[in-house]
Amino acid sequence: MFKICDGVFDEESGKYIPNTLTQKYECCIDSCLPSHKYCVSQCKEKVHTLYSKELNEGKMSISEALTRCEQLCTDSHSICTHTCNLLSPKFEYGNIYHKCAVDNGCVVGQNLQPSSKCISDNKDKIMNCCTTQFEKNGNSKDGKEYCTFQQERGNLRDTDNIKDNIELMNNYQDKSDKTWLLIIIAIICAIIVTPLLIKNLIVGIVAIGLVLVIIYTASK
Repeated sequence: MFKICDGVFDEESGKYIPNTLTQKYECCIDSCLPSHKYCVSQCKEKVHTLYSKELNEGKMSISEALTRCEQLCTDSHSICTHTCNLLSPKFEYGNIYHKCAVDNGCVVGQNLQPSSKCISDNKDKIMNCCTTQFEKNGNSKDGKEYCTFQQERGNLRDTDNIKDNIELMNNYQDKSDKTWLLIIIAIICAIIVTPLLIKNLIVGIVAIGLVLVIIYTASK
């Protein structure tokens, strides 16, 4: 994971350009995202299969099954991103940005991180504190990049988790609503087609064909 984030090949100059520490970390974090999205999609598509026993026995509702599945995806993604923290102490717990957030009144929550709301409310103070630490070491350019990235990541962290959960629930709801629609259409069509099929075989067959076309169109 770390090796692929070491740098990029610049086609214009024909040279390999090493990434900064922040770029390496960002690359590492981004590489965790595809597997997380796949996990969430599997929750949406296979919730009945993954939790068939619990659902059939009434031990869990669909909502609870989706929440548990999404939590497993979140935990897996968290393990991946925490592995990226091993790149440098600057990304581990208690790093420079983290300390600046705490020093400016942000309380550390259960996830060992200050809340995104507190970071947003105190962003200027935290940013000034963070960049000042790098300026003391004569590394203001890298410090600006690092502090900006940490701030953006802190602001988005809670929002992304909520977004994943809402998207998962909405997607399943859409699928559930469409299933009921198809059932209703099938029942209505059966009531209409059956008498026609009894009276006239050809008319009945044509009617069945039209029903299938309607159901296929509605399922899209």
